[in-house]
Amino acid sequence: MFHAIDRLKYEAEQLEHTVTSLALAWNLYHPSIAATIKGPKRAEHLDAVKRAVNKPLDELQWQSLNVLFSECMPDFDLNRLRG
Repeated sequence: MFHAIDRLKYEAEQLEHTVTSLALAWNLYHPSIAATIKGPKRAEHLDAVKRAVNKPLDELQWQSLNVLFSECMPDFDLNRLRG
């Protein structure tokens, strides 16, 4: 599991995201997710939301993360979320 977290951190760094903003960007790109609820407790938490909106993922980046997520969670079918 820690290997997967390290890979996610690496991907985030390569895409100029934090892990949080990368997760939000993935969520925002997902065609089957109609709304993303963000509830920051402090103003600085909005930085990840701002970065996710300002640095959207393209299809290739999104698919690459899907591969990473499916390797980390082999029992979770990401394709069933696709619209």
